[in-house]
Amino acid sequence: MATASAETIADSDIRPRFESRCRNAGRQERRHRSGRRCVSLSAGSAPWRGPDAVRLVRTTGTGWDRAMFETLGWLGLVALFFWGVTVSSVVVDDVLHGWIARRAGGVPGALARAAGAQLLCAAAFLGLCKTGVELGHEMDLAWVGSCAIVLAAVLYTPVAMSMLPVRQAREDLEDAGATAGQALAASWTAGPLGLLGLLVVVGAYMAGVMP
Repeated sequence: MATASAETIADSDIRPRFESRCRNAGRQERRHRSGRRCVSLSAGSAPWRGPDAVRLVRTTGTGWDRAMFETLGWLGLVALFFWGVTVSSVVVDDVLHGWIARRAGGVPGALARAAGAQLLCAAAFLGLCKTGVELGHEMDLAWVGSCAIVLAAVLYTPVAMSMLPVRQAREDLEDAGATAGQALAASWTAGPLGLLGLLVVVGAYMAGVMP
């Protein structure tokens, strides 16, 4: 009698658990079939890992979204390059080259002004990027930092490209009134700085904008 009672109690304990697991398994199967699954993570919880995470990516289309954002990111980088070439050739070249040529003060003056313009603009670019990223971190909005990086890149890229290529920049400086020595010193000083600045722009864009 005692054995039968123990078996009844055990059966009464196991059956609800088994039925609950079956219901949960059925709900999960329906969610997987529909391709929609919601995952709620608290602020202190660890990220999802394991096979369920892979299944989630495949069923919700996250891989397609990532590919789309990567494509848009690369297109934005190409557009930024063409923007820099266009604005540099139309606006920045005349202003910057004319300023260097008219206020050169000899070869050292041309060199100092050309390098100083590049370094100051690069510092402003980095400062704007850093401020935007920190502000986005404080607001818990990653897109704020990305927008700041894009804005800084749009403003700085034409300046960085204004002394590139070096031979063309030297000819433009001579046309603006600089002597051959001034144009040579300014172009070969600011040109490498502009190239380095472009590499920094690409690195910041890849780190802060690309998914």
